[in-house]
Amino acid sequence: MTAVLDPDDDADPAQLFETRTVGANPLVTDTSGDGLSDEAERELGTDPRTTDTTDDGIADADALSLDSEDPTVFTTTPPDARLVDYQQWSELPSATWDPGLEFPDVDGPKWYFQYTFVVEDEAGVAEYEVVREGTTIASGHPYDTHHFDTATYESLWEGSMTALRGSESTIYVEDVHENGQQQLLYAQTSFYGELTAYGFPAQDAGQLSGFTHGASELPEFVHLVVTEPVETYEAFEAFLEEVDDELLAELIANMPESVREQQRLDNPYTDGSEPCDAGDTRCAEYAQGWYEGYVAHFAASMAYGGTITKGVSESTGLANRLETARHGLDDVTPTLRISDGTKTGQVTHRLVADGGSPDIDAPAVTRHLREDHGFETAGGVNGALDTITELRHVGDLTSSEQAALAARLSKSSDPSAARAFVDDLDDVGDVRVLLDQDQTTVNRLVDWHANPGSYRHIDPDLEASDFVHVSRHGEIPETQLIVKRSDTDQVRWLEEGTLDEGWTHITNRHVTGSQLSDDDITSLFPTGKSVQGRELPDTLTTPEVQDLVYDSIKYGKHSGGSGNRREYMLQPATEGYPESGISQMRVVVKEDGAVKTAFPEKGSAVTKWHPDHGWIQ
Repeated sequence: MTAVLDPDDDADPAQLFETRTVGANPLVTDTSGDGLSDEAERELGTDPRTTDTTDDGIADADALSLDSEDPTVFTTTPPDARLVDYQQWSELPSATWDPGLEFPDVDGPKWYFQYTFVVEDEAGVAEYEVVREGTTIASGHPYDTHHFDTATYESLWEGSMTALRGSESTIYVEDVHENGQQQLLYAQTSFYGELTAYGFPAQDAGQLSGFTHGASELPEFVHLVVTEPVETYEAFEAFLEEVDDELLAELIANMPESVREQQRLDNPYTDGSEPCDAGDTRCAEYAQGWYEGYVAHFAASMAYGGTITKGVSESTGLANRLETARHGLDDVTPTLRISDGTKTGQVTHRLVADGGSPDIDAPAVTRHLREDHGFETAGGVNGALDTITELRHVGDLTSSEQAALAARLSKSSDPSAARAFVDDLDDVGDVRVLLDQDQTTVNRLVDWHANPGSYRHIDPDLEASDFVHVSRHGEIPETQLIVKRSDTDQVRWLEEGTLDEGWTHITNRHVTGSQLSDDDITSLFPTGKSVQGRELPDTLTTPEVQDLVYDSIKYGKHSGGSGNRREYMLQPATEGYPESGISQMRVVVKEDGAVKTAFPEKGSAVTKWHPDHGWIQ
């Protein structure tokens, strides 16, 4: 205030005041009429002239009333979904059906699962998808702030499966600004949990449920549990008693989070999202039993040499298998144990003789698929996850790498062939190389691998790792030819290249003669072209020139080479091309394996051009 009160003070009084340009109407207290006074909007930092400062579809007044929103920040909050009502009922089908291994031929469904839910978002709901155990049962694009829907799912088999392993229904929701999230809509525990209400020990119920989940929901095991529950439990319990307690504890301690999530969803004493409360004895007992049952199935399958429950239809058969597994426990115990941080024997891999199922951190992979690879729907995500389930090397990849691989395979022109390609790779490093390639390159590699012998200049002897080797060092989109040496298994390839190397160089200099050397002799293949006013002999076609390059590398004599080059020589006239008029040709390969050049050296049909002397013999 001194500068204002003292006329001799030279300080600028303006420095003591804050100025702000406001476009509000000075004649009203609420210019935008949104219920927020202009003065309040000035304090908030919002624009008093508009009802929606950020233009995100959420009015400033509404954003101010929501804990998840800020009227000065463009919304990043995804829609919210909530279940209003869930109904489940069954009806007898129009045919007699014993719950065996084959689906009956009936006119109508047996089980009905009905969901009534609401999806809300102040900016507008653009998309939703409800998924029950991997099956999409409802989806839509309402483009409304409040959407109410009822969806009914019909199934013959799902009712029995739900009773034995519970169920999880999720919903993916996304707003008009592409803010999305997946959340649990409804979780149902298995009937094992309900047994505890009738005095069945919580730990025993958990053991049965965990063993059932470990069986991967095989229909034959489901049938066995339904028809012979007591005998099945007795056989399982007898095996569990033989498993070393220390080994059991070690395997349980190394359970992946995805398996622990399954247990929480099935546990009747939790809400499915959190572990047991401290002091909740029954919840803890059920969880302990569940884990014991799960790892017991894993250990039994390892000891038996295959999935212990696969193909079994009688309790006596299961008892016999478990007895066999019991005798084999000592042999596999070292493999099951985990030491020094290695992954050997981890339950995360569930290694069994029929291929098993590696650990996939589904929530993390799902997040990467959505955020990094553009998967927008739950159905698309589930389809991508299916492509890497039980796939070789997946357990050695990070969740982001698993997502990248799932994206590559699911977007492949032939996902089954793409899976086979990855399964044939011996080194996880090759899988990572594959992840660095674009989709077009992956599709081409998969096609070559899946169709040996279908491409004229792609060696049918090539393995998946050979194709990855070429992609690591070369340019697959430009590759014309790939061949493996018959004596050394070295892989060589021919790319489109430039005027200095590759197929472009070979055709321009040694086939058409359009780029003859200015300082050296140029020899030309006898393809009938007109070069420097002379018609060349016509004993080969252009594709046959590539045949000669292929055969020179495959079967020709290795002739060393200068520097880092490798050279191969072939005698076509006596090695498969008697009418070619070429008695000797040479292929030069660079250090990385790509062909630099190829040309004929000798023969009655070989013509040569010298820049100073013209045509020479």
